[in-house]
Amino acid sequence: MKSQIVVIAEHTGGVIQPVTYEVVSFAVELGKMIDRKTQVVIFGKSIRTSAQQIAEKTGLPVIGIENEYLDLYNGEVFKAAALKALETVDFGYICLPHTATGFDLAPRLAFFLHASCITSVEKVRAGNGDIRFVRPLFNGKLQAELAPATHRSVLTILPGAWPPVEIHPEAKGSVDIVTTPA
Repeated sequence: MKSQIVVIAEHTGGVIQPVTYEVVSFAVELGKMIDRKTQVVIFGKSIRTSAQQIAEKTGLPVIGIENEYLDLYNGEVFKAAALKALETVDFGYICLPHTATGFDLAPRLAFFLHASCITSVEKVRAGNGDIRFVRPLFNGKLQAELAPATHRSVLTILPGAWPPVEIHPEAKGSVDIVTTPA
């Protein structure tokens, strides 16, 4: 089985942030380049409706992790929930929006998963059998093209770098809600 691409969805008060659909668009494009499937993970206190909304709009499978402490972002709590959710997922890439939440959570996950961490991704390139991610440097005056140093990578995607997902699935994706102990 090939490793998957995992998108960590961002929401506020049960409302999916538009940047989540931009990250899904990036992940689907990356998946086509490297022949990998994409799935979405969402964390929250009561997120079934949000998970179903993502599954209906994207057609992708969604795993919802529910816990009373996941109502508001806390880096340590979200890290623990993400690590638990990823125990059974063979992933190659974890993708998050490059927001305050994303750029706080991404390096935490990368450290504990022994993965590369590349932030502020605005382009992806394939060639010579590898994938490289482009990110801005010096306030956009320069660009760096980075290849992950490990077989797993955590990426943050710059808002606006990809258009929101334009998938119009014939069938909605599956939704699996897991309640974790407090």
